[in-house]
Amino acid sequence: DSLITDRGVDASLAGKAAIANAKLAYQLFLKEFGAPRFARLKDQGAMVQRPLWASTSTKNPHYPDLLYVEALVGPDTVDTLPPATVDAVLDHGRAARTIDVELDQARQVVDELERAGISMKAVTDQLLSEGVASFHKSLVTLRDSLAKKMGARVVQGPADYRLGILAQNFNDTIAQLNHNRAIPRLWDHEPTLWSSNSEHEKIIRNALGWLDVPGQVLEDAGSLKAFAQQVFLDGFEHVAVLGMGGSSLVSDVIRHSFPTGRPGLSLWVLDSTHPLTIERLTHTLPLERTLFVVASKSGTTTEPNAYYHYFWDVLERHHIDPAPHFVAITDPDTTLEHEARQRGFRHVFLNPADIGGRYSALSWFGMVPAVLHGIDVGRLLSEAMAMRESCQEGDAAVNPGAQLGAALGSLARRGRDKVTFIMPEPISHMGDWLEQLLAESTGKLGTGLVPVAHEPLADPSIYHHDRVFVAYQWRDEKPPAIDALVEAGHPVIVLRVDDVYQLGQEFFRW
Repeated sequence: DSLITDRGVDASLAGKAAIANAKLAYQLFLKEFGAPRFARLKDQGAMVQRPLWASTSTKNPHYPDLLYVEALVGPDTVDTLPPATVDAVLDHGRAARTIDVELDQARQVVDELERAGISMKAVTDQLLSEGVASFHKSLVTLRDSLAKKMGARVVQGPADYRLGILAQNFNDTIAQLNHNRAIPRLWDHEPTLWSSNSEHEKIIRNALGWLDVPGQVLEDAGSLKAFAQQVFLDGFEHVAVLGMGGSSLVSDVIRHSFPTGRPGLSLWVLDSTHPLTIERLTHTLPLERTLFVVASKSGTTTEPNAYYHYFWDVLERHHIDPAPHFVAITDPDTTLEHEARQRGFRHVFLNPADIGGRYSALSWFGMVPAVLHGIDVGRLLSEAMAMRESCQEGDAAVNPGAQLGAALGSLARRGRDKVTFIMPEPISHMGDWLEQLLAESTGKLGTGLVPVAHEPLADPSIYHHDRVFVAYQWRDEKPPAIDALVEAGHPVIVLRVDDVYQLGQEFFRW
């Protein structure tokens, strides 16, 4: 119909192509399954493959609600109806064989469309592609839901939002998110949720892969574990991640939050170009037993490439073949991928290109170093998948990710834009990861949040009215000074973690 409008074709053809196409398809069905060849197959037990008219609700409100149902009634067909259309059939539907009537008119409709330059093949090819994508998404959602029910942990208890007089702003923002259908639009990767600028839309559309990547990596968890075991069997004892910013900060969180597993390699992270730091690492690591992971999304980031070429040269000067000591994690078709393959790196992990560096914690950028460190990445990702499912809940009032966003957004609009983290020691380094995520993601277009990590807690009375405190509760250990902060009028959000593997949930929530 949109093509008919755009090209100025006779408007009387609108709403007719789908029915005409289906009627002609039914004639092809009769021809194939009424032929002598199929009769012989049928004698051997072959069954008729029936045409299925899929989802025959009427999307255009100007058309009759049973337009497609009543026009496609016939033997050996299947019609899938949404509940509202079933109700309409029971209320006022007419049952009559219609699939093989007015065939000449159907051929005329298709012929007129083709003469007007509207290719039915192009239209149906597009619908096929869109349909497969839609069904694939539903299948993945079903599989993820079953996986969660078959053993993934449930999301840790609800967050405690102690917002005082600012609670109404939070509730109003929740209502606004629901009114704007923000959550389903997010999961549909709809860029207009953020911007209507066409250039921005292109960038946003190619930056939402983090929504789906935990399931993809979880499918690869067995291969990752086998890779790590082989590295361990080959005598490696240490792994050094050579990265910068988002692609390496998660490894620093893992290094400080998880002890080295058994089997597992001691994890080091190099994200500084200070000569003394690099020199100290060079002399600390036993080079012959160290694996170097070069982490660069673009493959051209200056610092990781400098680290990589430096340590490659160091190994050569120590008469060690560098290639088995190097692993690359990068986007497809980068210069790093090509160079790594040319030089014979031990392995090249290709990350989806639609994930930004700071959103890559649960992708191969984060999980390859984690599995080498001896972490059970299957368990960590199952935690993430539990949070992912909870974050698909369409009601922002019970969606843990939307709740957090609504709280921080509504508070920032009231001047509370200094997000101050109170982190317990077992997961204190997560503050560094959160710092970059919030500052780099929201510090755009003159608006944003200012994260404050590792600040010693002071008397609540000295804080200005621009603070919001996010306190993590470790098991049953109540975070310090929470009550005093609330009494002083500061908004406080309390999130609970009982196990370090629940960091998988928190990576996804944030």
